[in-house]
Amino acid sequence: MLFIESILIQLFLSVLPYEIQMLMNVFLILLVYVVNWRVFLKAGEKGWKSLIPFYNEYVQYKFLKMKDLYRVVLILQFCIVPVSIMFANIKNIFVTVFTTLILILMVLAIVYIDFTSCSRLATSFGRGKKFAWGIFIFRFLFTTIIAFDKSEFKTPQNELRIK
Repeated sequence: MLFIESILIQLFLSVLPYEIQMLMNVFLILLVYVVNWRVFLKAGEKGWKSLIPFYNEYVQYKFLKMKDLYRVVLILQFCIVPVSIMFANIKNIFVTVFTTLILILMVLAIVYIDFTSCSRLATSFGRGKKFAWGIFIFRFLFTTIIAFDKSEFKTPQNELRIK
């Protein structure tokens, strides 16, 4: 779930008693698995593939024909923390500014690729750019709509590759 959705859900749940909060959290986690399972089935993949961390993202990027970009996202995600740690204690202002710019560029690249995958997911199910923005901002809500509506998956025509 995206950060914004998590905050909104936790704000809503915070007014409820603890036991109900826990039940709602378990329900939401199970619902996320069901939604992902259904989206994978609609895309022609086996549902169990949606349950395995990292592999489910790889499969999703594969059926969206963005397999190469998944590798880029994975590398960038695993490089952000080590780069931050390596340069955290250096007092040189040039190195600090340079490292900060590199980290910002890495995050922007991840966000851009993520939005591209949201856009391809929306268009694969016959939706437009506004729906893609909805998936990007409120992923769980809009993915739930895709999972339970009558839309059919149409494989994207072209493979997005790194040149």
